[in-house]
Amino acid sequence: MNNNPTYYGNGGGNGGGGNNSNPYEISVTTRPCTDYGFSYFEAGGTVECSDQSFVKNVGLCYSVNEVPRFESDFFTSVGTAVGSFDVRVSGLSSGTKYYFRACAIDKDDRVIYGSILSVVTNGTPTGQF
Repeated sequence: MNNNPTYYGNGGGNGGGGNNSNPYEISVTTRPCTDYGFSYFEAGGTVECSDQSFVKNVGLCYSVNEVPRFESDFFTSVGTAVGSFDVRVSGLSSGTKYYFRACAIDKDDRVIYGSILSVVTNGTPTGQF
């Protein structure tokens, strides 16, 4: 069973006015954090689409808010290609919990999100400098 968020869009015909002559499907999956440190984390996702030409942007939304949103939080773009991607998010505060999720923006500016995951950056290093 596929639990990934999926969007079904209308790809054309009569201005998209209900004509499903060229429908498309976008599915987004968030992949867990693979590495993290004092001011960064690495994570990724997978975007699948039945017609790649309908995907305008792909990337990772992240925030200290529990529900990161493309419209109001941070977004790291990896371009327009569908498939798997990895990003390194840097310049973060240490010892802070960040929430993140993969997302794709379709040709009509609709945002399709993957599941929300989280990571806590490492705390302040100790020792002599």
